[in-house]
Amino acid sequence: MFYQKSFLSFFFSLIILVMFLTVSSPAQEIVDCLVASVGEEAITLTDLRIFREFILLPFSRSELTPEQLLAKVMDIKVVVKLARMEAEVSQEEVRQAIEFLGQTVGWEHLRQRLEFYGLSMSQLEDYWREKLLYEKIISLRSSLRVSVTLREIETYYAEKYVAEKKAKKEEVKPLVEIVSEIEAQLRQEKTRQQVENWVESLKGQTTIRIRPDCLKFL
Repeated sequence: MFYQKSFLSFFFSLIILVMFLTVSSPAQEIVDCLVASVGEEAITLTDLRIFREFILLPFSRSELTPEQLLAKVMDIKVVVKLARMEAEVSQEEVRQAIEFLGQTVGWEHLRQRLEFYGLSMSQLEDYWREKLLYEKIISLRSSLRVSVTLREIETYYAEKYVAEKKAKKEEVKPLVEIVSEIEAQLRQEKTRQQVENWVESLKGQTTIRIRPDCLKFL
């Protein structure tokens, strides 16, 4: 009887250990779940991994946190969903993007990674088409001219430029010599802020849901 109880105890301990190793196995990182939704469109864990590996990071030296990655993908989804009529992307543009991707990471590596995700070249094109359309729309929005007043230039010069130069003990140039430089910088900052505000306004026009419990598996 003692041996029977010992055997049963060992048997159940073994089952629990096997279950733990199975759940903790790196192979289980392939599991998918719903990370977020933009309107009725779902964003899955696999979507984020595909965007990270094939779309956003192949040409970047910087890493993105899971939260930053999700925020970027949601921006893409929202802009394309609500402003897709503002621009068009040709098949040739998509082809060139994937051609550059293949040359950058290596065609054999690209083929293996597509196979790993069970992703066809046609499906990869759909991801890239969405990314390129987003970039075109943002570029068009960024090209809209914003005004910069003389008062804004003077305020920037007095409160930021002069203060920074004095802190670094560098030469403080007269405003007249750098007025064009300050105007260009202010215009760039205002344009960036204007585009960010526009994207945020689009987010307010659709329902966005996020599941942090799924994002933690990224």
